[in-house]
Amino acid sequence: MPLVVLQTAKVADRIDFMDKTARTEITNKIGVPMMSSSLNLSDKEIKEYTALMEKNKGKPAEFFLDFDGQFLTYGMRIGSTKKEFTSLKLTTDGVKVPDLDKARDNLVNRGVMTKKQLEALKERNM
Repeated sequence: MPLVVLQTAKVADRIDFMDKTARTEITNKIGVPMMSSSLNLSDKEIKEYTALMEKNKGKPAEFFLDFDGQFLTYGMRIGSTKKEFTSLKLTTDGVKVPDLDKARDNLVNRGVMTKKQLEALKERNM
């Protein structure tokens, strides 16, 4: 499944805000509480990503979700450089999600997960 971009920071001053906005969207609209605010970007990281944006001739920072069939990954992409911030095993034995079925449906609706991947998880009783 391709990466699904949730938020885009077109200028470096927006990196921190768009990261927080993407995390809030994942928690509130998708229903996956893995992206807590305790994982905020440090000033050092923001400077590093700002430099990366400049190096890539102003390419924006894109905050994304990706699902590989078992793990849901949240990260950022600038040009061809990807940085994964956190990953969650999206199965019943993974991190607790209050309404896992609803969260999975929301991921399908947003294009992060395919219906085929969803059915495969359900077949494995995950």
